[in-house]
Amino acid sequence: MTVESWLPAAIECVEAEQDHVEGKLAAIARFEDGIEDLEPVREPTARAHATDGGVSTIPHRRSEREDRCHQVRTLFADTVRPYSIEDVDGSEPLLATIRAELGDEIAAVLAPSTDGRFTAPVKRAIHSATRRRRGELETVDRALARERESLEAAATELERVAKMISSMDRTSLLELGFDELSERHETLETHRDRCRRLWQDRQEELHRRTGRLSGHELVGFLYSDLSVSYPVLATATALYRCCLDGQRAVRGQLVRRV
Repeated sequence: MTVESWLPAAIECVEAEQDHVEGKLAAIARFEDGIEDLEPVREPTARAHATDGGVSTIPHRRSEREDRCHQVRTLFADTVRPYSIEDVDGSEPLLATIRAELGDEIAAVLAPSTDGRFTAPVKRAIHSATRRRRGELETVDRALARERESLEAAATELERVAKMISSMDRTSLLELGFDELSERHETLETHRDRCRRLWQDRQEELHRRTGRLSGHELVGFLYSDLSVSYPVLATATALYRCCLDGQRAVRGQLVRRV
């Protein structure tokens, strides 16, 4: 009996997302380096009113403001944006992407339609926003690493069950004696327990949280393109049923021989 396993495809999904997150982290690092190299616009003391590293929007000569803010927008477009819009359907305005990644205040000061300036407080605010975003992505990266480890461990366990079932299928029950039938029944029970324990462990894993991200939310995103939402549970359940059906067939033979 052949049982479909969704685990290889699931592992590919996790690997692809790991590559994406790691690429985005590298892009954010390049963006941060570029921001560090930009000299902030000097702000006259009498007109400064930014506090706690916040963002100020003070009237000034537009050409001066546009020069720095344009450089920041271009830098963001060349580094972070390609990773940010990879899963976005249709086109998204650049400022909408900046808002999604760095927050409303940063997007407001960089918008061509406002009078924001790339001042020292603004530069610090951008660094603060990128550190926050990097921390969020690092949390996701850790969750992905744990998910991949969980998938690979489950795949190893379930592959053993699948191989056992496959080897048993090559021998007809009619060829087995009473003791051999009893032994097969016990073997199937052992592997059924393995599937049950794996199923329970996986349920616990799905209820764990990494930061604000729950296991259910993670798998819902990762495996949205697969035919099943929970590949480990689906594979374990299918193999469990195979073991149960095998035991029923063995018991039928044992009853006939009593």
